[in-house]
Amino acid sequence: MRKKKPLITLIVPVFNNKNFLCQCIKSILSQSYQNFELIVIDDGSKDSSLSIVQKFAKEDQRIRIIAQKHQGVSAARNAALEIAKGAYIMFVDADDYIEPGTLKSAIYALEKSKVDCLIFNYKSLQDDGCKLIDLQPVFRKKNIQNLKALSFINLTQITVWGKLFKNNAKLPRFCEHLKKLEDCAFLIEYYLQEPKIAVLDKPYYIYRQHSNAATKSSELALSGAIFESAKYALSLAKDAETKALIADRFSLSVLREINRFFKNQAWPKEYKESVYRFLINSFCIKFLNMPSYCRLCNDYLKQISLSLQKK
Repeated sequence: MRKKKPLITLIVPVFNNKNFLCQCIKSILSQSYQNFELIVIDDGSKDSSLSIVQKFAKEDQRIRIIAQKHQGVSAARNAALEIAKGAYIMFVDADDYIEPGTLKSAIYALEKSKVDCLIFNYKSLQDDGCKLIDLQPVFRKKNIQNLKALSFINLTQITVWGKLFKNNAKLPRFCEHLKKLEDCAFLIEYYLQEPKIAVLDKPYYIYRQHSNAATKSSELALSGAIFESAKYALSLAKDAETKALIADRFSLSVLREINRFFKNQAWPKEYKESVYRFLINSFCIKFLNMPSYCRLCNDYLKQISLSLQKK
């Protein structure tokens, strides 16, 4: 008698994603591995996203829909986790998609490795039509067998997509008051449970990188929210070593955000002071030896320091 294939729950939060939603859903429904449920959470969309999902649901009973008032992506994902029936969980963002064979390969690799979480590679797609770029993971040349789970926050993408999770007690819920880097906070909480992790070096996830994302006023207004996520994540640490590792990760994120939002632009005064205090208190000296961040860090710390001295 053939063993029954385990059920996978795919969770797709939706908020005004009509332009890319069809491609996302079709990429899931066309998977060769068919034993899955797709939970789509419409988080108060004001466009036609909900009607698009409803049309798909009429044709495929594996689709379950949650329609709720706008509460944010974390609340949407939590709502889906509460009703998920799958033995495994996969998160997909509504403007992204997955390659053919993703579920079959991921479930095979995870069960063969007997782990709690499988991390797989991804590609970045510009929405202006640029070609796909295969992003080489940092851990490719490393021996990951004996690494602590928390080490992966500095080795792989700090997103919940690009992963297959075993749906067990180690899987936390999202902190709904966080508005930025909520994925990172979720993963830190998860990795602190010491799950067993395996890596599949195949780019199965296609991440759509929007060209205007860095200049959206709504994102810019939330720029200080990174520190709320850092504060929450640091509160989870039980010892100095763990706290330092978490601080390293958020220091790196702060530097990237500086480059993303404020390169060749004027900085909001409040944000300038917040970044300065965070980096001075948390920044790990080892980053000063990393060529890719050395000049960025020194330039911006000098800029902020000079600005504060003039006050």
